[in-house]
Amino acid sequence: MENFSYNAPGVIKLELEEMKIKLAVMDEKICELEEGQKRQNIAIERVEKKLENIQHWILAVLTGVIINLAIRFFAM
Repeated sequence: MENFSYNAPGVIKLELEEMKIKLAVMDEKICELEEGQKRQNIAIERVEKKLENIQHWILAVLTGVIINLAIRFFAM
């Protein structure tokens, strides 16, 4: 508050305009951050799907190995 001078109305008006400009810049930066966050969320969802597919493949391979071992064990 020390920047405000009540004896100079032009100074207060100038500072108000500067604050409006800074607020507009911050709003734009927030919008850019939100857009970036949306892109990151989409990328994370894609990675999650790929990991889920890998998990299914690993489970299928391990199931096949266990069945193969069981057949060999009981065939003796």
